Amino acid sequence: MAASVQQSVGGEFRPTEQDKRFIFAAAVAGDVYYVDRIMGEPHFKIRATTDSNDAASSSNFALDLSAEGLTAATGAVSSASSNNLRQVRDILIDVVATNGANRYRWKQTQRVGCDDSGNMILIGPKTFLTDCHAKLETTVGGSGTTTTETANCKAPAWFDGVAPAVAPLSSGIATISWCANSPVGSLLPLDANFAHATASVANTRICAHHNATLSNGTSSAVIADLATPSASAVDGVLTAGAIITPPCSVELFVNTTPTPDTLLVCLVGISSDVVAWQVGVTIGDPFLSLLA
Repeated sequence: MAASVQQSVGGEFRPTEQDKRFIFAAAVAGDVYYVDRIMGEPHFKIRATTDSNDAASSSNFALDLSAEGLTAATGAVSSASSNNLRQVRDILIDVVATNGANRYRWKQTQRVGCDDSGNMILIGPKTFLTDCHAKLETTVGGSGTTTTETANCKAPAWFDGVAPAVAPLSSGIATISWCANSPVGSLLPLDANFAHATASVANTRICAHHNATLSNGTSSAVIADLATPSASAVDGVLTAGAIITPPCSVELFVNTTPTPDTLLVCLVGISSDVVAWQVGVTIGDPFLSLLA
């Protein structure tokens, strides 16, 4: 099974009425659509489940944005007469996804437009608005014991769980669990540093990342003596950082089979596990700033 929508997609998109003054006036007049825009409500709400990690494709889409009024007309993105997708639009996606005991929440944005032939195009990469940085700080004892400094550790903001932790060192190698041994989508180690407690040997240690594993969200910190690389490190403070993305994802997918192209919201789950989704899709400015 791919994406199974549990609840009819709620919402509406009116592509030609985007002026904020008009929106405010229409909301004051009682038009619920524009009241929702001012209050920051998404245009569409999706409730669905997936048990597939297939790459984004038309087989696991949850919402056809083209069928909901987001259509491209012939003309370049820069066309002065454009009033629809010929203008560049940002699509904001707010996700809450649960997988067993794990809960993930993040926001992302993607720019869309159309080419000179009126075909849908994605402009630039998907961008996470939620912080994906994680950091670890731990005190290492002389026998390789580790004491995680929880107050100075941070899991990625999308992960609703404990802060990163590290296992005791063995032969200078320590395994860092970034997200409580749960899977992750990507793991990019940023830095690793070991500060020896004894100043006279502080410059004889080198620290590096090793073996990032997506299936359980771990990587190893390797601490070695510059003169004897296999030596175990003793007494000091280990710090490390990484950029980590969620194990499931929401992708915008251009379906080129029909003419003109259509734009789909696709849900990509975790293989063999059921993921429950609540997804909000906002096209353009949420307009919440009108009340500021």
